[in-house]
Amino acid sequence: MPDVVDQQLPAWAALPAALSPLPDLITVMVGSNDLFSGARHRTRLPDAMAELVSRLPRGSVVTTLPQPRAAARLANRHLDEAARRGHLRVVDLRTDGPDSWRGKLAADFFHPNEAGYAALTDAFEPVVRQVLRADL
Repeated sequence: MPDVVDQQLPAWAALPAALSPLPDLITVMVGSNDLFSGARHRTRLPDAMAELVSRLPRGSVVTTLPQPRAAARLANRHLDEAARRGHLRVVDLRTDGPDSWRGKLAADFFHPNEAGYAALTDAFEPVVRQVLRADL
């Protein structure tokens, strides 16, 4: 989250107006590393998610954090509220993600492998299609 909030969002905001119009679609999947990289990142995760939500353009697609940890639940509240307001579209990995990650993890046993990314694509696809249809 710190990389996205502190580096990527400011870099995107600083792009010259000549690069307009805005992209048709912005997708974000971030936060899982923060849950497992130590207490400092984990405790900051909910506030960082709130910051991300406030700075993303309307209609961005963001995934929830499916892990059953307190910091993930608090971070997801920001996403759920933004979705209720119509600000963001949510890919809810708590309900629409893979039922099991068995056979879907890379050699580090954390990041997805090809099968894992395919499962994530299955979760993203219906939400992305809705967003693109709405913009036509």
